[in-house]
Amino acid sequence: MKSLTPIDNWSHLTQLVMNSLDSPRTRESYGESLGLFFTWYRQTKQPGFTRKVVQEFRTLLLSRAAPATVNLRLAAIRKLASEAAEHGFITRPDAAAITGIHGARAGGKPVGFWLTKTQIERLFRLPVSLNPRNAVKAARDRAILMLLTGTGLRRDEAAGLRWGQLQQREGRWVLVDILGKGSKLRTVPVPAFAWVALEEWRTYGVFRDGSEQDLRTDKSDSIFHPVTRYGHVEAASLSPQAIYKLVRGYGEALGVKKLAPHDLRRSFSRLADKNKASMEQLRITLGHSTIVTTQRYLGSDQNFAEAPCDVLGLDVEE
Repeated sequence: MKSLTPIDNWSHLTQLVMNSLDSPRTRESYGESLGLFFTWYRQTKQPGFTRKVVQEFRTLLLSRAAPATVNLRLAAIRKLASEAAEHGFITRPDAAAITGIHGARAGGKPVGFWLTKTQIERLFRLPVSLNPRNAVKAARDRAILMLLTGTGLRRDEAAGLRWGQLQQREGRWVLVDILGKGSKLRTVPVPAFAWVALEEWRTYGVFRDGSEQDLRTDKSDSIFHPVTRYGHVEAASLSPQAIYKLVRGYGEALGVKKLAPHDLRRSFSRLADKNKASMEQLRITLGHSTIVTTQRYLGSDQNFAEAPCDVLGLDVEE
């Protein structure tokens, strides 16, 4: 049996964990979680990778992070233990002891957040008003906000888009071969307003090695790229984290704290449902396995406009 010490084998084990994961988002979050665990492990000079050590780290997490974050970190460590046992770094009983550690108990399930129609329309105007001297950035940001809200794409799905995926099907524009959770492929319809925003964005040139290139000419190129403060488009692809920060920034300008790309996905779902979209078609567009998951996005289990507490019929003196 190999010995897992505070300084040996961590990078190798991390790579084993990454190789076992399909979702780019999961790889990103697990990598961050394991990085935090390894840093703490080295700094505190832990004697080995054991249940007791992981429990100590769990206690630290509980004092500093929300239950959802704690559970995410522990999920990565459980996966690490499983891979360590599979490749002979620790015994299977030791791995079972680690994977059996309970997560944090949440105080309740969050309702979620949805923008109103008015808020969304204001959000779409912000890129132009906040970037008066950088029309290129304004066009890109507007396209991102409209695409996320108009299609319900996840941020990593949007970051991975290529121009060749924007195609016509049955007389309308769609994004084909979107790779979602569980490596499931789907085709997502694009609303007219988002398509117009994408067309405006890709009329700007990409500056590579001092030469200008029209985005239209390269079907394999990423749709979204970083933009400098001088309005130059960089060749690299825009990362999911960059999209997250972009949405958060415009949310603050809108007056909505901690607005996330997933909130735009929820907003898309609720507006579509309110305007009588087919629940089954909405499920397919979002890439959900069941309608139950889609209903959670809608908040349809609770109708605050027709709450049960409003029809109790009690006559209470003021």
